[in-house]
Amino acid sequence: MPRKPLPEIVTHALELFASLPGVHAKPMFGGWGFYAEDVFFALVAFDTLYLKADAPSQALFEAAGSQPFRYTY
Repeated sequence: MPRKPLPEIVTHALELFASLPGVHAKPMFGGWGFYAEDVFFALVAFDTLYLKADAPSQALFEAAGSQPFRYTY
């Protein structure tokens, strides 16, 4: 069975992250997880890209207007 093409946002994100070693995306829970080799660092959910943050980078992301991923059901 032929695979469906990747969503445009996933293709674009892979292009942006191409300089990272071993970068790849895996489908997960209706979205996409991004990995550099085996390290998870980003998520696409509901057509939005979210980057994993630690305490120092979280403050920088918030200052730039980013919002954290929150899942509600």
